Amino acid sequence: MPTDQQHSGSGDSVAGDKHVHIHPAGYQKPTSIGLDTPKYQVTRLPHTGSQLIGRVDELSLLDKAWDDSQTNILTLKAMGGTGKTALMKTWLDQLAVEHFRGANAIYTWSFYSQCSAEDKQASAAVFFDAAFTFFGYQGDPIGSAH
Repeated sequence: MPTDQQHSGSGDSVAGDKHVHIHPAGYQKPTSIGLDTPKYQVTRLPHTGSQLIGRVDELSLLDKAWDDSQTNILTLKAMGGTGKTALMKTWLDQLAVEHFRGANAIYTWSFYSQCSAEDKQASAAVFFDAAFTFFGYQGDPIGSAH
């Protein structure tokens, strides 16, 4: 189980089965992203037009990941058409009923349209520019690496 420790060094180290985060003296773990009011953007997922059937285990996995303070990112990866978007939309609808369980922010994005045709190429720049704007970043856009 991960633990946080105060230390004069920096970085992470692994001790046995434990992943130990070593922080400089005076380090304070961030508690929020600094938004004054909650902010939710859950409309950037493609339209599915289908109702989720089953998937109780997957919904439970999303709930467990949400409730686990050590989980920061959860990736859903599967072939197209297997229900990833329908799963996320169903779960987000349930979360909305619970007022997003007190989250400061929720931001959704789908890379579905990227690379869905031969003339399209994947670029994360558009995603990062939109996400940074959503979370209040006011610097220069990332732009394309090309």
